[in-house]
Amino acid sequence: MNGIERLLADLPPELWARTIRRMRAVASHEAASDPTDVADAAKRLGMTSRSFYRLIAAHRAFVGGRPPRPSRRGFHSGVPTEVDQEIHNAYRLLGPEAPLASVLRVATARCREKGLGEPSMTAVRCRRPKARRVDLKLRLRRRADLVLDCVGLGLCVIDDDGRVHSAMLSCVFHAGDGNMAHHLVSAGIPNHDAVADMLGSLPITVPGSASLVATGGIAPSVEPVPTPAAAREIVFDPLGSMGLQPGSAIMAVLGRRIGRVTVLPKKAIGSSAGEPVQIGIAAAVLGVTLERHPAGLDSPATTSRQRERST
Repeated sequence: MNGIERLLADLPPELWARTIRRMRAVASHEAASDPTDVADAAKRLGMTSRSFYRLIAAHRAFVGGRPPRPSRRGFHSGVPTEVDQEIHNAYRLLGPEAPLASVLRVATARCREKGLGEPSMTAVRCRRPKARRVDLKLRLRRRADLVLDCVGLGLCVIDDDGRVHSAMLSCVFHAGDGNMAHHLVSAGIPNHDAVADMLGSLPITVPGSASLVATGGIAPSVEPVPTPAAAREIVFDPLGSMGLQPGSAIMAVLGRRIGRVTVLPKKAIGSSAGEPVQIGIAAAVLGVTLERHPAGLDSPATTSRQRERST
């Protein structure tokens, strides 16, 4: 997607489809042999020629990796996207409680290696994530090592067959501290195979077997225990899963919003408003948003199964 997912992560979901459409239109216009017919291109997007010229300038800045031009309509960071990402990477490496000087030193070294501008101490200080650890054993009143939760999002997605669904986010958390071990974005509730692949890729961090509880929305997709999970000694506890509400673990750790996307635990599947986007785009944008969260991700391979078919 050429980095557009990081742009979409800062926008509300109802603007994602329009933004993608405009970016593609400008890219096609720029690639044309005679990119001078601005009036027709602007008309196709329902814009004035003046607005289209401004869109061209914003697209060139985005492609060139330059920070967006300040606007009176909202705040725009003066730090380039690549530098911003290196600051976040430094925090993920050292932890949210690391000294600012250490984070600045690591981020600066990485920026120098890639030929980027150096971040300032103010940029590092303003991007310090909030350290937040949630004891899901205490919050959910369950004795388990892992918690699997699935909840609907305020976002419509299009699956590989062209059907529209509400996006669903499934997460596996370490129950003791709330750290995220894996996540999956799917069109509708994930099926048995998707859940099996998700659990089969988990690293086991406790000796012996690891007990797993699941919330009501996704529990039927876990039982019986998938073969990959059984091979890794993950034991599903159906009795301990009884009574767990969908979204209870995700909202406890991530909150009621994931970036600009709203968590909708009680909303019916397929009822999310807004123009739908492809499931792959939604998965990439939410992956960027989750990477920025203090809960972190134990494994970088968290998007390997995001395109799995759902039931």
